[in-house]
Amino acid sequence: MVDERYKEITVRMLLNHTSGIPGTINKDSATAVKNRAFVQETLERLRTTSLVNDPGRISVYCNDGFTVALALVERVSGLSYADFVEQNIFSKLGMTNTSAYLKEGSANVARVYEGESEFPLPLEHLNALASGGIASAAVDLCKFGEIFQVGSMLTPAMLAEYTRAQYGPETVPAGAPLIDSGLGWDQVQVYKFRPLGVDVLAKSGRTLHYSAELYVAPRSASAWG
Repeated sequence: MVDERYKEITVRMLLNHTSGIPGTINKDSATAVKNRAFVQETLERLRTTSLVNDPGRISVYCNDGFTVALALVERVSGLSYADFVEQNIFSKLGMTNTSAYLKEGSANVARVYEGESEFPLPLEHLNALASGGIASAAVDLCKFGEIFQVGSMLTPAMLAEYTRAQYGPETVPAGAPLIDSGLGWDQVQVYKFRPLGVDVLAKSGRTLHYSAELYVAPRSASAWG
């Protein structure tokens, strides 16, 4: 039976972890061969999955929310997610070493070795593209981080919305949660920097073999309005 509360989920809830979707379907999310049907398979599994709470109430980290958002991007744009992010983000920012999935035939990939073996493990393909399937280089991540600086390609209103805390009102019994989610961000204010009066945005990414951390400290949060 389909959980009727799915109809109450908004795009914002998919991005700020308040959708109520249980979490992450890991089956075939990371494979040695690309699984092009991963998104559709995930949607089919969610059809018979009950929400863990009412949409919009509690923030619980949820990769499947990003996968549903990916499906919406493809439906609305008429493009594959890989083509959409390439045309609308990577190419416009000059992120030439960034792609959804690893670039075909690229030798510029950090390979993984097990123990003292001289032979690398097979390439890892993360089929949950919107959750962590973007392969990039450090320079390109810096280019992406620059859009959160004042005077960048984003308007002050967009910056303010994109970088404010948006956790559900019932996430903690009182006060603010330690991890304050935003639109796609793990934290919009890393708690260790709060006493210093510095706003730091943070997003982590981990797969079976790789991990990354992105921290952005905008120059002037007060200019966002």
